[in-house]
Amino acid sequence: MEKDKISLEQSLALEDAIAYLEDLADGFRAGRVIVAQGDASLELIPADSVEVEVEARVKKGKAKFSLELEWRMPVEPGEQVVITPVDADAPAPEAAPEAAKTAPKAEAPAAKEAPKAEARPAPAKEAPKDKDAKPAAAKPGK
Repeated sequence: MEKDKISLEQSLALEDAIAYLEDLADGFRAGRVIVAQGDASLELIPADSVEVEVEARVKKGKAKFSLELEWRMPVEPGEQVVITPVDADAPAPEAAPEAAKTAPKAEAPAAKEAPKAEARPAPAKEAPKDKDAKPAAAKPGK
């Protein structure tokens, strides 16, 4: 995926900084934030879930407040990779007729391409492991 970036740093009067933050909040409410600098602009579409990181500090008479918002961009319909799990207990499919064996599979890609990293859904985060917890007993038949 191409990396587009716009960085802004400027001094503003407090009222102007407040208006800037209100415009940003309005963009999030509307579901679209546009950041522009000169001829360059980026349109950001916030996801339903957003990670928020806040840092505040005072050091040597100088205060700093940082706010970082991060989310995953939606996958375009043509880029999505879907993996279907196979049920190990399900019976194997019956042998196909001879014509079907020689016909090319419809779902086979025309050209071999490695899947794009951004097309894969993020793996679920595991809960922190309790070092004092005992391993679960195996269930019969599994």
